[in-house]
Amino acid sequence: YTAERSLNQILSTQVIKPGSRLIRGGYPVVSFTAAPWQTIRSFFHWQAHLRRIRFEPYAVGIPKTKARDLGIRPVTYGLPKDFKTLPESERWLFQNKGQARNVWVEESEWRYPGAFDLRAVPDDCLRILTPTGISENR
Repeated sequence: YTAERSLNQILSTQVIKPGSRLIRGGYPVVSFTAAPWQTIRSFFHWQAHLRRIRFEPYAVGIPKTKARDLGIRPVTYGLPKDFKTLPESERWLFQNKGQARNVWVEESEWRYPGAFDLRAVPDDCLRILTPTGISENR
């Protein structure tokens, strides 16, 4: 899938499907970023170890206050040994903070457990990001 095709699928179904491949513990989550635009732009590069571009310019945007109201939460960054110290109910939020060339804290990641239904987001709170700009329409 391309990022553009994925965004079209999300907008067509109004559902963001969860992934678990890079989530410690295999928890199915939908990931978001709260990083500022200038930081996000620096993520548009190839990552050989993942065999993909880190971020692409296709996304849905939701204000942080509304995201929090909908159950989207910031991740808990820590060292791998910290994972087991978290209560089971919080482990889906764990993210290794990284080191050297892979410092994940800068992504300012937030997560939602399971599939995320965009119909829960009021129209005036949803933005669609593409290479041509930001739209206020679904």
